[in-house]
Amino acid sequence: MTIESWQRVHPVHALWYRRNPFDERSTLRLLRSLDEELDWQRPDITLFGKRHPIPRSQVWMGAPDRRYRYSRTLFIPSPWRADLAELCQRVDAQAKALAASLGWPVPAPLDSVLINRYQNGDQRMGWHSDDEPELGFDPLIVSLSLGAARVMRFRPRPGTAGEPFGLSLEHGALLVMGPGVQRALQHALPPRKGAGLRINLTFRAIRHPAG
Repeated sequence: MTIESWQRVHPVHALWYRRNPFDERSTLRLLRSLDEELDWQRPDITLFGKRHPIPRSQVWMGAPDRRYRYSRTLFIPSPWRADLAELCQRVDAQAKALAASLGWPVPAPLDSVLINRYQNGDQRMGWHSDDEPELGFDPLIVSLSLGAARVMRFRPRPGTAGEPFGLSLEHGALLVMGPGVQRALQHALPPRKGAGLRINLTFRAIRHPAG
């Protein structure tokens, strides 16, 4: 892998995008397989003091001790599927190669994945940063998009300067959110009229499993 395979998304923030690092036929098969075979859940989370079901479906997957908590909800991982465990290793290798090319600190090994399913363009993800204590200080997050293209929006965290911007996440593409991104930015996936099925896998390293 060379740095020329990647596109820098923003002149300041460590956001890097790569189109089609994997074979397109295999990613289309993976999209169908995940859609049909995973035990999709719609857990309740706490927003502004009230419990609501999330506006999408999801699965948290990893080793048995990779527990994760956000919005006051504890997520116990589903066991790894063999194909996703192998994919995690391949994504980890790409992230480490990119980090080495850019002189970033060596990232912790990716060991878990949050898989979100958006049935259509009405389903969405609200503004947030991936900064939970379980992820440690300044985590590296790697996103693989499958299915319909959607625009991810970014904005500075409250109280900081900067302009919002967006990035279209296409089928089969990787997005690496590197050093400083979670401390500087929030991101969201707003609704998109007419969009079809999208499944997104965000690989991460759990440094401090939730109790």
